[in-house]
Amino acid sequence: MFNFEKKSHQIIFSSIIFLVFYLFLAIISLRPVFTFDSYWHLQMGKDLIENGLSPWVDHYSFSFPDKEISAIPVMFQVVLSQLVSFFGESKGFYLLKLLYVTLLMSALFVYFRMIKANGLVLLILLPILVSLI
Repeated sequence: MFNFEKKSHQIIFSSIIFLVFYLFLAIISLRPVFTFDSYWHLQMGKDLIENGLSPWVDHYSFSFPDKEISAIPVMFQVVLSQLVSFFGESKGFYLLKLLYVTLLMSALFVYFRMIKANGLVLLILLPILVSLI
């Protein structure tokens, strides 16, 4: 089918593989939100942007009210809040997942191009990586 000795065929083959797995992840991103933490992150992002409340203090916990939180993904919360405010809840969550998938697959594509990975290596590694996502 492809002569992998030619560099242009290798690039085309690798690009097709990445495109197929990207489309697969983009379709999976359409699934509804299945974790209640997502809404907690959404509200914490809204509180930071709209009310100036600290993201490092838990304002909603019934077991640890107003206790300090460490390692909060503040940028995630802010981006989620902005996407939901602009596009609505379902589209905002979908766009956030799509943004995540796009950045991740772009980074993987650049990395595999830098190490000059063979297309067959991609056929083995990408399904494993995608299943972990």
